[in-house]
Amino acid sequence: MTSTTGHGTAVLELPAVFSAEECVSLVEWSEQQGYTDHQPDPERPPFYSTCEAGDVLPLFVASRLAGSLGIAEDRLSEWFSQSGVFCRFDPGQRLLPGVWGQTGDEGSPRTSVIVYLNDDFTGGETVCYRAEGPVKVSPRCGSALTFPAFLTSEELPIRQGRKYILRVEVSAS
Repeated sequence: MTSTTGHGTAVLELPAVFSAEECVSLVEWSEQQGYTDHQPDPERPPFYSTCEAGDVLPLFVASRLAGSLGIAEDRLSEWFSQSGVFCRFDPGQRLLPGVWGQTGDEGSPRTSVIVYLNDDFTGGETVCYRAEGPVKVSPRCGSALTFPAFLTSEELPIRQGRKYILRVEVSAS
């Protein structure tokens, strides 16, 4: 586990959360569910495409992530159904800088989790913006990145290939 911390803004990289075979199965599953282009301006190409994880996500996903994050599996499953999303990025596409959320329903802090489902592309690093300076992470298939949901983050543009991630926000308490 790689950790970069400061002022309560830990950015943690969790290696080998999923095997390469499990990542391939998740990419195939998400493609079967179908993707929708995120295209805020019809005059421009889409930024990226999404597939909602919902409550039909393959069973092994919640248990594996729950174990890696130290969260009860039933709590993680609940968050997946509310906020889990697969993102697919083609060349030139990206996730612009933004904040996914700050607190849970009861005011509890949330954690953003990004699972990298492949790494056979060029570009597409994740950047988290902390007060101490940005943290740039190069995706590795099967690894996950966690950070406080109040941090601004972005997915840099893909230059070649296709990138897949699974992103979910979980309650930290």
